[in-house]
Amino acid sequence: MALAEGNIETRIRATINKPDGTAWDLSGYTVTFRFKKPYTKTALEMVATAQDAANGIMYVDTTATTLDEVGEWELQAKLDDGVGGITYTTPGVEFDVGEQI
Repeated sequence: MALAEGNIETRIRATINKPDGTAWDLSGYTVTFRFKKPYTKTALEMVATAQDAANGIMYVDTTATTLDEVGEWELQAKLDDGVGGITYTTPGVEFDVGEQI
């Protein structure tokens, strides 16, 4: 995936799977997308919106300040069931943000 720095209203959607590869039913969960910026350990966190929670599909919409650096970013999802039972962080997925022309 490649995006441009400062893109506005870009929808970043992810399907969250369990370690066994099946879709995670995220009904009732709070899902936070964590965007790790290039060249640093700084992360931006955004609460995701359910598109189809039963099938693990969540999204966030970017603003002009979301993807504010050119380089290789990493996206993780943090899942919280809200009752102290399951908290899980997915493996990271890398994507590139390039300069706007």
